[in-house]
Amino acid sequence: MAKRKSAEEWKEAIATYKSSGLTAQEWCKENQISLNTFRSWLYSKGKNPSKSSDICWAELKISEQQASENKRSNFITIRYESFAIDVFENTDSQILAEVLKTLREI
Repeated sequence: MAKRKSAEEWKEAIATYKSSGLTAQEWCKENQISLNTFRSWLYSKGKNPSKSSDICWAELKISEQQASENKRSNFITIRYESFAIDVFENTDSQILAEVLKTLREI
């Protein structure tokens, strides 16, 4: 029977997965981890952000030119790793929250 991973081991495994550039399915196959178990840990980590120590705030700096362009076009672009999302002033916040939640779980 396989040894159960501690929360700290799962945290390290998830960090390794995120930096690997592989899909969850590819990474789990390479590391001989059940995809369902792995997804469960990803989901539970996302549902308990207060228990995660890797959450941090980042300062967003926008040049005057970018600010001026954003005022004219009424949108911002959120970039994270390989994702870019344009958020317009009339974007439904609930849909945006669902998109961000889904991307975080990938």
